Amino acid sequence: MVCMVGMVRWFLGSGALVVASIGGSSPQLAEPIKIACLASITGENKPWGLDQVEACKMAVSEVNKSGGINGRPIELIVVDTASRPDQAFLSTQKAIETGPIAIVGEVSSGNTMQIGKAALEKDIPIVACGATSPNLTDFANIFSVCYTDDDQGPTMAKFAFDNLKLRRVATLTDDALPYSQQLTAGFTRKYAKLGGQIVSKQTYESGGRDEPDYSRVLKGIKKQNVDGLYLSGYFTEAGPIAKRARALGIKAVFLGGDGWDSDFILTSSANKILGGYFTNHCSVDDPLPESRSFIKKWRGAHGGKPPATIAAALGYDAMNLTLDAIKRSDTIEPKAVSSALEKTIGFHGVTGDISLIGRKHFPAKRVVVVKITSKKQGHWQDFAAAFLPGDYR
Repeated sequence: MVCMVGMVRWFLGSGALVVASIGGSSPQLAEPIKIACLASITGENKPWGLDQVEACKMAVSEVNKSGGINGRPIELIVVDTASRPDQAFLSTQKAIETGPIAIVGEVSSGNTMQIGKAALEKDIPIVACGATSPNLTDFANIFSVCYTDDDQGPTMAKFAFDNLKLRRVATLTDDALPYSQQLTAGFTRKYAKLGGQIVSKQTYESGGRDEPDYSRVLKGIKKQNVDGLYLSGYFTEAGPIAKRARALGIKAVFLGGDGWDSDFILTSSANKILGGYFTNHCSVDDPLPESRSFIKKWRGAHGGKPPATIAAALGYDAMNLTLDAIKRSDTIEPKAVSSALEKTIGFHGVTGDISLIGRKHFPAKRVVVVKITSKKQGHWQDFAAAFLPGDYR
């Protein structure tokens, strides 16, 4: 079997183009199949973007080393979204000019929405690796390997009520972030249904020039003597909020969503968020066999270090699902790949099984809850529980 060469092209925000080979060293013998990877290589979501790209390269390299697809190597086109929806749209247009038959990305729902809009005219399928907004199910060309916020909000509510026995909880929502609003809504509905009491509902808005006045809203929460505080925003906000809350004497257990998945949350909270819990897609110590196999493989390729964020596992799943759909396609063209994706049943991902048929392109999937611990050898999340769709719905 001929060892196929895969090419990876990088388009950074500056418009610079870098080309390198992955997956072999022999001359390229067949026309490559092009797949674009849209990721936050720069900007505040950079930790997720870098892991996403690395995982996509790993998946492509594995396929190319086995001979490609139908004798054709995979060419990966990597384009930076700079962590911004406006740039995500422009970057997608740039990527489309290279002729990909599918796009993998992104982690952010806002960025993914713009990627979907930019690719819709060409009917190019998008396989999102971390976008959890239920609104994305309205896009005919967007598929996903992860659950939605309608799943993870209720899951944390169930974990808080049943596992942690919390009965008085406050919510603090980022009103500038639809992700945060949707998580809070799902958490609130489920928690109230279970019999819990939401005693305080506070908000703030991120994205401004100055840091929001967390102290004002936290003082109101402190008066309610809560035993849990649901912080549904990203890690960029949750860390400073946790630090301020502890300084004010709030002793509640911190709870959050998969937007917490960056170890930056440890330093930005001065470790005050230790002992908190958040929903995620898998963890380094996840008992799922596929997850354990992936972590072992990743460690082997990165000097024993585990992935920095969950975007590695999700990126790996998103790229492998895309490659699997191409293998199942009648022809190597976007519409055929979309059709294959829609028919996906029982794809064994490293974050759980994925079936998309009849699901509006989003799978019904297990949701993992992790506990934040002190960082040791890159590991700072302990597996706490896993919930199947029948558990949280």
